[in-house]
Amino acid sequence: MASSIVIERPLAQVTVSIVSHGHGGMVEVLLQDLVACPEAVRIVLTLNVPEADIRVPEGLAERVVVLRNPSPKGFGANHNAAFRHCSTPCFCVLNPDVRLQGNPFPVLLAALDGGAALSAPLVLSPAGEVEDSARKFPTIRRLFAKLMGWSDGRHDQATPGDAFRPDWLAGMFMVFAADALWP
Repeated sequence: MASSIVIERPLAQVTVSIVSHGHGGMVEVLLQDLVACPEAVRIVLTLNVPEADIRVPEGLAERVVVLRNPSPKGFGANHNAAFRHCSTPCFCVLNPDVRLQGNPFPVLLAALDGGAALSAPLVLSPAGEVEDSARKFPTIRRLFAKLMGWSDGRHDQATPGDAFRPDWLAGMFMVFAADALWP
């Protein structure tokens, strides 16, 4: 009788950083989406401006850390402060107005396992169109094409389901290997 050994890979873990600028309602909806993402073992929610408490879903209560800024900070300062609460191998920057269609983390974290330092999903508008979230580096030719209205600078390889390596990514949803941020 043959037996098989199943080796289960440990669940990849990520700390998610969300910064609210008075986006309480959007954050509450996003937190509901994150309930279905077991890889998000810690969620650092930064309230950058004074606002009412944000309701945290029951399934996330133990995973959420809330930071309240005494005065507003910028994008980098907020996420750097959140990163100080990261003890996971991966760190995610996630805007409060993003909605998740299912759990994106297994695919994004698998890209990091392949040696990348950063992965990001293709971002779609509510109408299902590709958002301007991946671009090529600007060159004189590309800037001229943009000026003439021939191109808007978006990456032409940006299609749902296809992995590619853009030159530039918008900061609305990015997953980093934590040791690539602060080795």
